[in-house]
Amino acid sequence: MQTNSHLLFFWQALYRWLKLGTISVFQNLSRLEASFCTFLLQVLPRFLESFPNLKYLTLYLVHTAVPEPDKLEPTVVPRCLLSSLERVEIKEVITEQDTLWNKTISKRTATRLLRVKKSHWMKAVRYILENSLVLKRLILCFSPLTNQVSDTSKELSTFTKRSRRCEIFIRVPYL
Repeated sequence: MQTNSHLLFFWQALYRWLKLGTISVFQNLSRLEASFCTFLLQVLPRFLESFPNLKYLTLYLVHTAVPEPDKLEPTVVPRCLLSSLERVEIKEVITEQDTLWNKTISKRTATRLLRVKKSHWMKAVRYILENSLVLKRLILCFSPLTNQVSDTSKELSTFTKRSRRCEIFIRVPYL
């Protein structure tokens, strides 16, 4: 249990730093791979402000049981979304905790947790689609379990795409 409290403290400190502090700007960075947990998704726009010329982004999303302090409803759109970001790949990370949950909890509870998890992912997807002007390709890699919760394609069709050239691909990795 001590590990969880240390991890929670780290996420809270990182969240405060990203939300309130200053972050260096990396003008020449065009490719980035980053891991984000659900607790930090609301600071994603602030994080992306550090990479104004980013073209390729891969996000590894990890679900955490830590409650969200805010919603992903930013007022600022990073420059890379407006001018340079062409490809985004969002990959769900399956943790040992996810595997344990699926083995030890009821099917009803598991379905509810998967819906919550997927709603977090889809908030990030919606934000990227609704704010990216030059996005050419969005690739979503959710686990088969997450994809079973609802029809991802139907949900995506309700989102506004600011980039008309954007193609969306859904990949389901084999477990």
